[in-house]
Amino acid sequence: MIFRNFMCVVLVLIGGGLSHDVYAHPPTEKSPALIAPLVGAPLMGMWLTSDKQAVVLIQECAVGPRQYCGYLVGFEPSGEKLIDRVLCGMRIVGGLTSKNDTLVSGWLAPPEDDNVYNIEVKLHGSSTVDAPVLGLKVYGKVRVLSETLEWTRFDVASKGSTLKMCYQEKI
Repeated sequence: MIFRNFMCVVLVLIGGGLSHDVYAHPPTEKSPALIAPLVGAPLMGMWLTSDKQAVVLIQECAVGPRQYCGYLVGFEPSGEKLIDRVLCGMRIVGGLTSKNDTLVSGWLAPPEDDNVYNIEVKLHGSSTVDAPVLGLKVYGKVRVLSETLEWTRFDVASKGSTLKMCYQEKI
């Protein structure tokens, strides 16, 4: 069942130039989204990026209720232990707040990019975690400058992944 936990969400890239603390509140093995995604928050959980090079954990932030953050919890090992330790648990999505069925006013800071983008996340399809087909789409407000990506729900128990899963290393 490859498509069992495929989830669709829209992240809208609005532009760069923000500065945020990307290292605050890293996840631990006891993070709620690692134990089981909440039915009331289908966005929460682990997501494999479209290039299949990273896994991002989206969960409620410690900074306040109804705010969501995303942490890098899996990636292709670089071969450099120090670099891998810095990347593990890095917050790359933050500041998302809930408004109806949309998460707004957030930011995305890809580690391979020097830019920080404003984002908006909207669920597509069914709002339950067990829905067979859901997904994550990313597009810009200015469509000429936009990029579309799909993130799929990631199952830690899935075989065949070469990604280094590091969330248990952070406490």
